[in-house]
Amino acid sequence: AEQFSPELPLEGRLVERDMRLTRVLIVLRRFDEAAAQLDALLERDAVRPLGPYLLVVLQTVEQLHDALTTQGNSAQGNSAQGNESQGNESQGNESQGNESQGNAAQILPRLDRALAAVQRQLAQHPGKLLFWSARFEFLARKFQVVNLAADPLGVEVVEQEWLRYAREFKTQVLPDSLSERVGRLKLMQRMVELALTRSPELARELLPLWSREIAGFRTWGSGASWSTVADRGETPERTYQAELVSQQVDCLIKWSRLGPSDALHISGTLSGWRDALAAAKDYLRLNPEDHATRFRVGYSLRDQAQFLLSRDAQRVWEVAQEAIVVLAPGAGRSKPHADCQQLLSNVLYLSASALRTLGRLQECRAELEQAYLITEGGNRDVIAADLVWVHLALGDRAGAEKAAGWILNDGPPRQEAIRLLQQVKTAQTSQ
Repeated sequence: AEQFSPELPLEGRLVERDMRLTRVLIVLRRFDEAAAQLDALLERDAVRPLGPYLLVVLQTVEQLHDALTTQGNSAQGNSAQGNESQGNESQGNESQGNESQGNAAQILPRLDRALAAVQRQLAQHPGKLLFWSARFEFLARKFQVVNLAADPLGVEVVEQEWLRYAREFKTQVLPDSLSERVGRLKLMQRMVELALTRSPELARELLPLWSREIAGFRTWGSGASWSTVADRGETPERTYQAELVSQQVDCLIKWSRLGPSDALHISGTLSGWRDALAAAKDYLRLNPEDHATRFRVGYSLRDQAQFLLSRDAQRVWEVAQEAIVVLAPGAGRSKPHADCQQLLSNVLYLSASALRTLGRLQECRAELEQAYLITEGGNRDVIAADLVWVHLALGDRAGAEKAAGWILNDGPPRQEAIRLLQQVKTAQTSQ
């Protein structure tokens, strides 16, 4: 009790106490009691609004969901180990299904109450982006729960709720503030990202809304007067341009995943793929120190290359080359450059994988060697093992043995390298 501020009214102290108690119960894995405590807090908000405490209560609902998800994942892992040792697969699947059903029964009512609390806030503050964002995050969690619980009807209901939310969000009066306009764009981007991982139909509904939001942002910015200076020494114009180029590239990449026919819907709404990429490169050339935007554009390209990996090796290589051009100037071992360097390593590896599929082994070896040089950590062993294979495929056993010596740790990469070298040795002995 001594930790609470004496300026708080008694009710505020009680709310703080109950919130802390709920978090302790979650840590102790006493989930039923934690859920009951949350119910009491959310019911209290329905009668007398909790005000600033509501956001903390909503965060606690998210913590309960995360804890239940972690518990479910641990149970599935233990069940898989049991199945392997006992050979009782059907019993393990039934156990996992019961676990998902139990978690859904515990968290779904709390997610619905949290959504109702957010809706009450939006009714009073319809333009507040914070609550629009909170409403979407709870919808996304609800979708995850019903999906894991294998409830097709529930999934369809949440999808429709998600679409209603997106359409309602799109009709809100657009703010004049740059930060709020950027916040709206990022929320639309997150909606589409999650939709693409869950339902192509849902993504097809949301992508046009997002692309129109980007087009509106571009029109709004082209007529804005950038006379003030933003935080951290950045001008509002630069903030606007950075967001625009990042959003355009990412939106067009996501459109391409739904097929060429769907890409026709954006003609006249966004600039074409080549134009968007050229605009991003021009921005980065003029602002070489903006590593955050460089990383975002590179990440979108890396994501596309990863998506195409099992579909079209030639396109993987082409997209990877674009990503290399974007990321290479910003890569380095110092802290501001480290993220771009790690992403560049991933892109080089994807490019090498595509070249290997295409049979272009000389180029594949060069990409792998470059990836190895800039990579840190255990991934170097994986790259070195791939280099062993490529050297052997090119008939260079000395190079393969040298690459095998680059593998520092015991594990699958070293075992694979030893196997490949032994296989060649055996073949030569037989000959």
